[in-house]
Amino acid sequence: MQRVQPLNNLSNNQYSLQPMIAAALFLFSLLVSLGAHAEPPEEPTVSIVEPTETIATVATAEAWLQRMGQTFQAANYSLSVIRVNQQHFEPIAIEHGIVDGETLVYVNYLNGPEREILHRDGVVTYFQHDEPPYSVAGQRAVGPIPRAFITDVSILKRSYQFVLGGRNRVLGRSAQLIRIEPNEADRYAIWVWLDAEHGMLLRADIVSPSGEPLEHIQVVSMQYSETPSAVVQQLAALDLPAPVPLMESQQVSGNGRIRWVTGYLPEGFELIGRDRHRLGVTKDLVDYQLYSDGISSVSVYVGSAADEKPGQAGVSKGATHLVTVAKDGVEVAVIGKLPIETITRIVESVHPVVANSSLPGKAP
Repeated sequence: MQRVQPLNNLSNNQYSLQPMIAAALFLFSLLVSLGAHAEPPEEPTVSIVEPTETIATVATAEAWLQRMGQTFQAANYSLSVIRVNQQHFEPIAIEHGIVDGETLVYVNYLNGPEREILHRDGVVTYFQHDEPPYSVAGQRAVGPIPRAFITDVSILKRSYQFVLGGRNRVLGRSAQLIRIEPNEADRYAIWVWLDAEHGMLLRADIVSPSGEPLEHIQVVSMQYSETPSAVVQQLAALDLPAPVPLMESQQVSGNGRIRWVTGYLPEGFELIGRDRHRLGVTKDLVDYQLYSDGISSVSVYVGSAADEKPGQAGVSKGATHLVTVAKDGVEVAVIGKLPIETITRIVESVHPVVANSSLPGKAP
């Protein structure tokens, strides 16, 4: 794995985003274009230090998922993952370790421009090609691994059902299938195959309501160890930028501060991040919100429209959809791994609310 080098200072543009549409399409390129020329993976390898606990006799789907979460949280491990989206490959390396009681997760995207993410003790630091590193407080998804898999899978019970499937062979190991099925057709299912002995995630498929596989995540190598890897130990000692304060909208009308809110979100989605920042190229201000139900995430951008013409546009790549709406001089863009009908309903529901105070407040 590559080492993270603190070569740059903190930027004032905390997300280093391009203009609204370009930013969203850049996310698509991370899912698709960066992996377009990836070589087929080598034969998978496994090197494991045997844990003291096994789950060969676990009976319920929820118990399997809880044990997976324990493995993600407590073990020292290295994973090599391939994400496949419409026949394009994106290789990702993940390192996890615990140093002096502090949990670290390092995610390295191996194709295309350099992009690395470090989760350390409640702070997420981003290292990107030709951009200074920056940090934000809070918990985000760890690369392709859903957030709830790392934190607490029980939050998924509000919106999903856990179904115990059969056994299969993944990465040369016996794997248990667990189907995480949504209660409504407003989001995708995710089917996961867990190592029958250790509980580690070996494979995950995002599946549409009609049963169509939209995205595939495959572990191609994994290694457990009794102590954190050299990379993790180095990152534990690294001086990181202080978290950037995330501020709510500071737009002010005659009656107070304007906040952009979503009038509709599927059940179980919660706000996990909000800020107002300038775009990297145009320097225009946009409001940004990030919502998640623990598996799926959806990002909302609100900024000035490029022209005064109202309209709606959309683009899709596999499980990811982007819909934009321009009206009343404002452009709203919503991007996420949800059915296009859900994304459209969210973007159409975004509206301004005038608060009593004109003072900005910190994001929750």
